[in-house]
Amino acid sequence: MKPLNEITKNHWNSSMHANPILLGIGQHPLLTKSQDWLKRLPNLNYLHFGSAEAALERIAEYTEDQAPLAVVMISDRLSDLSPTALIDPILTDHPACQMLLLTNQPDISTLGQSELAQMHPLQIVSYQNPLSFSHRLQNALYQFYTLSQLQNQLRHLEQQVTSLEEKL
Repeated sequence: MKPLNEITKNHWNSSMHANPILLGIGQHPLLTKSQDWLKRLPNLNYLHFGSAEAALERIAEYTEDQAPLAVVMISDRLSDLSPTALIDPILTDHPACQMLLLTNQPDISTLGQSELAQMHPLQIVSYQNPLSFSHRLQNALYQFYTLSQLQNQLRHLEQQVTSLEEKL
C-alpha cells in the first residue's frame, strides 16, 4: 500500500479543484490534537468541528467544485447528533466522500454487522489500533480519488455525447 503522502500527491489534479478536505467531527484527541498522520497529507486541508451541527452548517457552504470532501472521520461519541444524521446530507452533496466511524472499541467485528454499517457506505475503525486507522484512512483516500476521477471521466463523456447529439 502506498504511503499517505504519495496517495494525496499522485492522485489529485489540483488544477481541477481546490485541495480536498479531510474533516474530523467529534472530541476525540485523534481528531482534535495535532497528529503525525496529518503532516503526511500535504494536498489535503484538515478541518475539525467539535459538534455535528457545526460541521453540517459549514459543509453546506462547500460545493463539490470548490472544495470536495475527501474523507469524513466521525467520532462514535457525538453529543449533539447521531452519526447517521451526518452521513446522508454529506453524501448527497459530496458523492465521492468516504466515511470513517472512529470507535474506541478494540473489536470492531460486531460493529461491522450493525445496522449503521449496513445502511451506509461507512468504514468502522478502532482508534486504539493506529495501524488499522492508517490503513483505513489510506484506503478511504484511495477510494475517494478513484471515484472522483471516474466521476470526472463520466462528466466528460456526457459532454461529448451531448455535443455529438447536437451535431446530429
